[in-house]
Amino acid sequence: MGRSSQFSNIPVFRTIADLQNFKGDEPAQKIILTHDRSFLIKLYQEEKFSQAQYIKIVKDGDINGTKKSTFAHCNVFKEFIKPAELIYLEELSNLVNNNLALPADAHDKLRIIFEAAFKGKYYLHLKEEIDSRQSLNSFTDRLVTLNIYTPDQATKFKRTFNKLQIPHHDNVEIKVSPNSEGDLKVIIIDSLELLNEI
Repeated sequence: MGRSSQFSNIPVFRTIADLQNFKGDEPAQKIILTHDRSFLIKLYQEEKFSQAQYIKIVKDGDINGTKKSTFAHCNVFKEFIKPAELIYLEELSNLVNNNLALPADAHDKLRIIFEAAFKGKYYLHLKEEIDSRQSLNSFTDRLVTLNIYTPDQATKFKRTFNKLQIPHHDNVEIKVSPNSEGDLKVIIIDSLELLNEI
């Protein structure tokens, strides 16, 4: 599709959002196909597409050497925008609350959740530590020097952070034993509660 000079500085998603015919009428329906993730996110965030239906093509196996696919609903926020730490937080909370087997990478996910919480709340205070990729323990030390945390609070955080550094005896390749066994469930519960104190 050629582009006239009057549209040269207008983002494509905005041009599509404001599309009209020569009478000034908007189309009753717009069908937009894209493989570009950033473009999809921009469409999703555009107010005019707030009620749009988002559909994705999903591989549906191979039949007699022919690859098949089907259409499925696409949750753009959950699949392309939602931060990993929120996905992990919901996942671990759900697994603990429903007494399901816990993932062997729970420690890594908890560290990611804690880092995001500290960076989100104390970014300006921790900018130097964040830029130099310091540890969670360094974050708490810095917050103590700024009188934001007490030494007792820092000790409590560090105790939990140290537990997240080592794999526990009930880990296996993909899943650990049901969380009624071992100490991983306790670590996750304590971590989720400690998040409220950040």
